[in-house]
Amino acid sequence: MRPSVLVVSVPDWIGEEHLAGLRELADVTVRNVDKITEDELALMVEGFDYLMLEFDVLDGLSPAFYEYESVRSLRAMSCDVTGMDWASPAAARANGVPLLQVPDYSTRSVAETILTEALVHAHQRHLAYKDELRGEAPTAREGRNLASSTVGIVGLGAIGQSSARLFEAVGAKVLCWSRSAREGFEMVSLEELFERCDVIAVCVKTVRDGDNPNVGFIGADLLERCHNAIVVNLARPELVDNDAMYDAITSGRVVAYSLDAPSGSYELEALEAVHLSPHDGWFTQESMEELRRVWVGNIVDHIGGRVSNEYSD
Repeated sequence: MRPSVLVVSVPDWIGEEHLAGLRELADVTVRNVDKITEDELALMVEGFDYLMLEFDVLDGLSPAFYEYESVRSLRAMSCDVTGMDWASPAAARANGVPLLQVPDYSTRSVAETILTEALVHAHQRHLAYKDELRGEAPTAREGRNLASSTVGIVGLGAIGQSSARLFEAVGAKVLCWSRSAREGFEMVSLEELFERCDVIAVCVKTVRDGDNPNVGFIGADLLERCHNAIVVNLARPELVDNDAMYDAITSGRVVAYSLDAPSGSYELEALEAVHLSPHDGWFTQESMEELRRVWVGNIVDHIGGRVSNEYSD
């Protein structure tokens, strides 16, 4: 009997050209919705073997989602994102529902955006635009060359490694920290990295569940070690303690901070040194085609007896 696949997505996100290969192996039903609750989704998956879920259709999946028999009956759930902390992965694992992710689809795009943010702050070009918005004449501000800077990479997953190579390509000295040592990179402790680096790029994934959560792990103890540092955090705002970052900026230890999602702190975001950019570092033509290919391919592989890209903490 052919397996059945439910695709739940925002309208126009995935087309028949992407699903053609999957339709040869399974009965595919597409449900286009702008928003849905997890309870509605649990009812919708009744009778299906697989779920392809587009991240933007709901605000998250709580552990209660996996208590539905219809959900526990799924052979696997493929999501069109890399980070899976929003989907309560521990509960999924406990209920026997494999979560399939899309790793590395936007690695180069995000790494280039991290480099862009560092360059924006190093040369302070964006502050002249802020002058104009205030009705003032643009002020020439002294910048710094990344080629004469020491750059710290916090986290050496695919994005961290790609970022390290890009900073090396412009001539920067690169120091790295990761939970696991990586060959080919100069590894230091977190304390040394924050002490020595002119630019710090946060490239770790957010972990809320399990034995090693890292929410707020960049706090006062690390930021007090900075000296005129630029910090680029295009991972998640909650990795950095807002109060500690505010103190670091107002004291001059951090001279610029980039993040691409609201931090939850108006006081922090109101500082001129903070650049709040759109959450679009991943959003390029190349990345989107790769995302759709892997998102569908995860289910194709699973039907064929191969488990690809199963998420693990």
